[in-house]
Amino acid sequence: MATRYYTGAAKEVAQVNTITPANVNIGNTFTLACNGKTLTFTADAATVANVTAGLVALVAASEEPEWQEVTATDNTTTLTLTARTPGKPFTQTSSASGGTATLTTSTTTSSSGPEQIDAAANWSGATLPVNGDTVVIEGAFNLRYGTLASVTAARLIVRDFTGTIGLPPINADGGYPEYRSQYLLMSATALDVMENVSSGMMRFNVGSAQCTATIYSTGGATVPTLNALTFVGTHASNVLNVLSGSVGVATEAGEAATLAMFKTGSGGFAGQLELTLGLGCTLTNGIVSGGAVKCYADMSGYLYVNSGTVTLIDDPDIAAVVYVYTDGTLVINGTPTFGGAIEVFGGRVDCAQDVRNFVCDGNVTLHRGSTWDDRHGRGGYNGDVLLSGCDWADVTARFGPTRTYTVA
Repeated sequence: MATRYYTGAAKEVAQVNTITPANVNIGNTFTLACNGKTLTFTADAATVANVTAGLVALVAASEEPEWQEVTATDNTTTLTLTARTPGKPFTQTSSASGGTATLTTSTTTSSSGPEQIDAAANWSGATLPVNGDTVVIEGAFNLRYGTLASVTAARLIVRDFTGTIGLPPINADGGYPEYRSQYLLMSATALDVMENVSSGMMRFNVGSAQCTATIYSTGGATVPTLNALTFVGTHASNVLNVLSGSVGVATEAGEAATLAMFKTGSGGFAGQLELTLGLGCTLTNGIVSGGAVKCYADMSGYLYVNSGTVTLIDDPDIAAVVYVYTDGTLVINGTPTFGGAIEVFGGRVDCAQDVRNFVCDGNVTLHRGSTWDDRHGRGGYNGDVLLSGCDWADVTARFGPTRTYTVA
């Protein structure tokens, strides 16, 4: 298959919507809507011209930022809405009530421009990617609008990239909640964000196709509520590898992502490593070998903390065994339940940053050099607390006041 490069060569074209009233009678209502912001005109004459003039006046007078992004023109039999910024699309709908009145919208000129990912002119050979292609994004382009949701690339590569991909949750121009797609919607069997990527906002939605995503680098986050790279995708066998950078998975309300495995580790790559696993994640197994991981989601499998820090926040239950090794730290915040054993091989388990109760259904086993700090007595220990190959003098262990200890 072909290799397609993003070129950003499309010319800017302003979107035009044509709106047509019909079957007008006095008292009928005609409504325009954009992002939940509505403008309603009640006909005071039984003519189409009465409606077009009335709606144009409402658009012109509106102080809502969504309506300020378009210019309304009265054509007597229709009205048109034209984007003030060529290349920035908008979504607008129409409705009417009363008698047989209708109000319909059609897009007579589609938006296009260098930020439109589904414009063929923005790709090498002036051809859109198709299934099985290798897709390469590099340079300083901004990929903001449109969708390639029907495409599954063999590989999506981002390299030497300083631009942005997707949109933030709050529209940067109007300050309203963004209603356009915030992600680059394209499936990929492999997503590789390579070295020398300094973008502060990249958003990938790989849909329901299986994906292995490997993140070598990102820039610092430029949107306060987001990691520099955000990822969603729902295939049960998705894998995420993070070597450095700032990465978030399903961190926004209503988002969903599934990971059969997530792994972190420097792999020789310099730079900060931050991974946030949001409430919308469905997680199986995790191996953390560096960086800082914040986990809000349940895990149905095991967790290895070889090095770095994993912080459990709110109520993230872990069903299988947790291993914490010498260079690793597990911070237990919130109210999680550990369904399996916790094995601490010289690492640190910090329970002292919160006062809410958690539950260990399996055994807790401490090996030489381990630290278990439950100074507030938060833990409910339904299994045993064991020492392996050492004595109490070889570990640092606090289980809180007013406890009754039984030595077996």
